Amino acid sequence: MNTEQALIERGTHKKHTFTRVFLIASSILLAYSVAVFAAGILSADFAEVYSEGISSYIRRFLALLTFALPFSLTEALVFILPLAAAVLLIRALVMHFKYKKKAVSLYFVRLFTVILLLASLFINSFGICYKRYDLADKMELDVRDISSEDVFRTAAIMSALAERVSPSVIYNSDGSSHMPYDFRTMHEKIKAGYEKTLYNVPHVFSVKPVALSEPWTYTHISGMYMPLTGESNVNVNYPDFVITFSTAHEMAHQMGYASEDEANFLAFLACINSGDDYLVYSAALNAVDYLFSDLGGIASGFIMDNLDVCSRGELGAYSAFFAKYRNSKASVVTSEINDSYLKSLGVTDGVQNYSKVSELIVAYMIKKYPHLYQK
Repeated sequence: MNTEQALIERGTHKKHTFTRVFLIASSILLAYSVAVFAAGILSADFAEVYSEGISSYIRRFLALLTFALPFSLTEALVFILPLAAAVLLIRALVMHFKYKKKAVSLYFVRLFTVILLLASLFINSFGICYKRYDLADKMELDVRDISSEDVFRTAAIMSALAERVSPSVIYNSDGSSHMPYDFRTMHEKIKAGYEKTLYNVPHVFSVKPVALSEPWTYTHISGMYMPLTGESNVNVNYPDFVITFSTAHEMAHQMGYASEDEANFLAFLACINSGDDYLVYSAALNAVDYLFSDLGGIASGFIMDNLDVCSRGELGAYSAFFAKYRNSKASVVTSEINDSYLKSLGVTDGVQNYSKVSELIVAYMIKKYPHLYQK
């Protein structure tokens, strides 16, 4: 054995030792994480305490690591990680055939170890949040006895609210509205709304516009919270009234509210409570859009006909904007993936969970403004 081979042999032995230790540690951490998730399934009390405790600290730490980056780390990793994995695999193949060492098997063991670590990070930072208390129960909202008339009245109230604030909204020539501040100011205003809505709101949110928003729109995804980087990623190709609401939605995920209907509802509350007319307008129109789906043709048509001119123009401009992306094949694939992801974590209605926000909005309005629903 020559000197070069001897050095490689010693180096390979050290690498194997380190990899074994790393694999054992990662396996123990995953076992702990699975136990945490199982405890959350058995006890919503445990899931709530863990989500507001250890899980919250992990989310805040990740947000602190990434909020100052001028780009979305999540988006960058989508391109960097596959390239890095391919380069390292090629290197392992070269080492394997050149020196006849177990470089390839070492590569796959390390890859498996990284996957274990990422799975543990996901469970502890966000996965456990799917098992916490229902927000409706925490806020004492009765979502069981909502009638179609209640939905109709709520849609009418939201339509009137949009009309009330629309004079302060800036509109483009195509009828779409224009957000009167930049992206960072927007998310600070939403944060202020959350501070009026929830307790224990983080000082820092990691909120990032996606650079490839236009092609991303073909997936019909307007935003995504990435638990592994602590970032709320926002598709800024959408109309502004959608961008604001989507940002608030992803910020709710960042605070540990995993269910899609609850994130939508908290986005609604944060925008309504923000004190900013444009965010109120965004919340009202997005609420109308969700309530329409529950009303059916005749009732929703009546509400639409009675929307003010500006709000009708906004929704018309949105429909025209979305025509380009409506029937994309990418949206079918991403919807199926998202549906499977949600169901795997116990959200039995999958992607339909988003639209259940209408029940929460109606129940909230009935509780807060009962006189508006008296017959």
